[in-house]
Amino acid sequence: MASIVPFGAGYFFGYLYRVINAVIAPYLVAEFSLSPADLGFLTSAYFMTYAAAQLPLGVLLDRYGPRRTQTGMLCIAAAGALVFGLAHSLTMLTVGRALIGLGLCGGLMSCLKANALWWPRERLPLVNGICGGIGAAGALAGTVPVEFALGFIDWHTLFFILALGTVAVSLFIFVTVPEKPGQGSTASLGTQIREMRAIYTSSFYWRTTAFVCLHQGVYLAYQALWLAPWLRDVAGYDRLQIANTLFCLNLSQFVGAILVGGLAERLQRRGITPRACNITAIAVSLVVQTLFASGVTEFATLQAIVYAFAGAATLLVYSILNQHFPPHLAGRVNTLQNMMMFSTAFAAQWGIGAIINLFPGGPMHYSTAAHQTAFFVMIGFELVAFVYCVWPRRSIIPASGRVI
Repeated sequence: MASIVPFGAGYFFGYLYRVINAVIAPYLVAEFSLSPADLGFLTSAYFMTYAAAQLPLGVLLDRYGPRRTQTGMLCIAAAGALVFGLAHSLTMLTVGRALIGLGLCGGLMSCLKANALWWPRERLPLVNGICGGIGAAGALAGTVPVEFALGFIDWHTLFFILALGTVAVSLFIFVTVPEKPGQGSTASLGTQIREMRAIYTSSFYWRTTAFVCLHQGVYLAYQALWLAPWLRDVAGYDRLQIANTLFCLNLSQFVGAILVGGLAERLQRRGITPRACNITAIAVSLVVQTLFASGVTEFATLQAIVYAFAGAATLLVYSILNQHFPPHLAGRVNTLQNMMMFSTAFAAQWGIGAIINLFPGGPMHYSTAAHQTAFFVMIGFELVAFVYCVWPRRSIIPASGRVI
């Protein structure tokens, strides 16, 4: 448990910050007169810096270990929360949000790196799933509890409190996590960079991750922001119904992250690979997204629950990669995957806002046609990647287990 609880706490805050804009968006729109494109860009600033920092983060994790790396990064996130809470303009909001994304870029990655160091490979689907569940608990905290807190304090004060909590988690990791002997790489920086060629040139890597990145990027864009406006504008939900639905969505991801990890571990013993589970989950997700895009609202909360459960299953990609590549590459493998995923999330979140902005609508209400068009465009991109990755080809997993 030396790796799970402390690093899981950091991932908890990472997910809380990631989804909180879905609840505070009406306050931001009202105070700063934000357009859909403005709101999309502001929220996606988290994903932009999160993605940009992934490759250097991978080198830091493999070179200095997760304890020292994550402690420092969380302090940057706390500074970003202070800037966001003090913001009096869109520019200041964006800078604060970008700093938060930069500081929290190691949330899941430090968990995965620590797990790869402390746990045997066959247990990784389970322990990574537990960490994913802790992160999803942070997403839960960013819904109904935030809505409740805003009945007593304003959003500025909320971010000051979050900044203090982030510093406390940084200290918790630094004080409680022991240094594992040999966790840092002794290779030169140049060697570490050259070793990444084994990842970039691996057909296994690209066939495994491309469709996962695109799907998860779109899911994150809707989870963090755009599902709430869809529930308001298409399903006709009020603020409390939206908060409750987002709570159910994130609760489903919390349960899914834990259950899917344990289930995948058992199925793997019976010859069913985690990659097969990944493909199945994304296929289910595409069906649910089509219901959203078609304007089906009778089962909107149930659709959100299934969408989140399928989204949780895609976390298996990290276990797949960590089982295939050697442990000393774990940080760089995971952060390359994360860079692709969050780059997609940045593009999707901003792109959805840009599409919605093309249709007539007020600052607090967007048209049904705008939401449907955005959903169908995203589904189209996902389908192309899905077909490419599952199209029958020569086996991509060699019998020798070598990295290819």
